[in-house]
Amino acid sequence: MKHKRLIYNTVFSFINQFVVLVCTFILPRQILLYYGSDVNGLISSISQFLGFIALMEMGVGAVVQSALYKPLVENDTVQIGSIFKSSQRFFNKLGLALTAYVILLCLLYPYFSHSVFSHAFIVPLILAISINFFSQYYFGLTRQLLLGADQRGYINAVLNSVAIILNIGVGIFLIHQHFSIQLVQFCMALLLLIRPIGLWWFVNKHYTINKHIQLIGEPIKQKWNGLAQHISSFLLSHTDVVLLTFFSTLTNISIYSVYYMVVAGIRRFITTLMAGVFSWFGQLYAAKDPSLEHKFDFYEWLLHTISTGIFTIAGLLIVPFVMLYTRGVHDANYVQPVFGAILLAAYAMYTIRLPYLTMILAAGHYKETQHISFMEAGLNVLISIVGVKLWGLCGVALGTFISMAFCTVYFAYYLRDNILNRPVYHFLKHTVVDILMIACIVFTTKQLIQEVSSYAEWIQMALKITGVGLIEILILNLFFYRPHILWICRKIYVGK
Repeated sequence: MKHKRLIYNTVFSFINQFVVLVCTFILPRQILLYYGSDVNGLISSISQFLGFIALMEMGVGAVVQSALYKPLVENDTVQIGSIFKSSQRFFNKLGLALTAYVILLCLLYPYFSHSVFSHAFIVPLILAISINFFSQYYFGLTRQLLLGADQRGYINAVLNSVAIILNIGVGIFLIHQHFSIQLVQFCMALLLLIRPIGLWWFVNKHYTINKHIQLIGEPIKQKWNGLAQHISSFLLSHTDVVLLTFFSTLTNISIYSVYYMVVAGIRRFITTLMAGVFSWFGQLYAAKDPSLEHKFDFYEWLLHTISTGIFTIAGLLIVPFVMLYTRGVHDANYVQPVFGAILLAAYAMYTIRLPYLTMILAAGHYKETQHISFMEAGLNVLISIVGVKLWGLCGVALGTFISMAFCTVYFAYYLRDNILNRPVYHFLKHTVVDILMIACIVFTTKQLIQEVSSYAEWIQMALKITGVGLIEILILNLFFYRPHILWICRKIYVGK
């Protein structure tokens, strides 16, 4: 059953991420064409500022999920109910804090943003975009964490896919009917309520949770020790746009959002591999499974190989794609190759570090690693502030890259010393192979890059580059990681 759920989580998460990826690319182009770069930048900026409410979550979500592994394995319904109630009480309070924050944002945002729009234009947009945040914290997040810990994250993936498809369909229809951007965002936000309502129904139907249980003490251990990791993750996702809002223009935010849309799509695709692995590793660690280290070794190799390969190929293809995507939009220069390369490198580091961070969090080492997460967050902010003033878009991306690289190396060493006790040689070898992979792909395929006039031509170019890249990746891994390649071949041949 556990392996079936792992498969379900992976498959449905891939489907969900594919839906998110496609829909994410469709809507911003419609906004760019019908409303312009400034409106697109304004929506991106408001969304990032509303995302600041996630900072108040203080990492409790990840700690809640970690706390649920053991009682779910032991079927301890009393402890599950206690954790559920404590978590729900916390997120209800966070929902009230969100209300106050949205009011404050409505009052202040029009003054500190470099916006040409009036209060009457901005405030309704803020209110419309905030609806989804309310639904998440009031009755969506605790149930999502429970299903994730029980390896039923696929339920959330299915509901999210349905909601997003309806959301984008209605949004495009309203845009083409020339409705105001405020009404478009409001209607789309209402459709996203499908996911939290569906989660509420499923948990009530399939779990017996005593919501009136009396709490004795705090059932969620290390409740506040996930704060550092949470701040670091939050700043990774929000620092760039926030700093651009203060020190740059809505046009630059729009440029950033288009490139980030590509990068985020790749990141979501790769992190989908984590769909069931986080809870799987958590349960393996809780059960002291002797096969844990072997399974981690394979997963580490898989993430390094996939991340390096995909982000390298994306680095060669991103500018031609953005030129196609923004064709017909003439109010900004979207050709930014250096910025695109740095941003891709930054998020490649993010995905490469996932195996180490996943194992650390699955083992519950929040308090022990919180200092390095604070350091990462500080580096990100400080370098980005200096960078945005000196180099604009490239500067904020550089801050993200340096802080991510620093933290990745630390997590690899921490894992060696405190959890798996494995030589750091594994990480160093992966790093060398990653660099060789990048050099080989770039050197052999750069002559295939050309300006294209249609998506069909871009796809043909992408297939050629990807084909060459895959052959080189296979050859390098047959030389350095032959056992992993042979294991995959045997699995494919045997069929199980």
